[in-house]
Amino acid sequence: MPADKESVFWLSVQEIPQKSEADNTLQIAVRQRIKLFYRPTTLSGTPEDSATRLQWQLLNESGKNWLLATNPSPYHVSLSAVTLKHGGKSYPVETEMVAPGTTGRFLLKGVDAVSAKGAAQVNFSAINDYGVPIKHVISITR
Repeated sequence: MPADKESVFWLSVQEIPQKSEADNTLQIAVRQRIKLFYRPTTLSGTPEDSATRLQWQLLNESGKNWLLATNPSPYHVSLSAVTLKHGGKSYPVETEMVAPGTTGRFLLKGVDAVSAKGAAQVNFSAINDYGVPIKHVISITR
């Protein structure tokens, strides 16, 4: 395991009930994906601070608009409910987790904000260690 950053593993659990002997029974199969983090004790900073350290940027590449999130921290940042606000409009963004030392690229659909000059705002929630979404607001300029 790397000693300078957090590692993530996915535990996939599936429960399929046995066939019932009785008639008219309801059976439910359950599938779960659980994130497991290995966090070395020597990491600097805290997982809570990693979301505030994200560096956001707008990019237009090959006619597509992207929202970039660079994570300089040694912790994973799980994102949810990300919205780009620009020119009085709000655009929802489909995101995922951003690994330590990487940049997440998220496609912006129906957004002309990248080509426009001026400030934009990113509203997002980062999921903490207890599964609670913590809201953040970041302003970015071009």
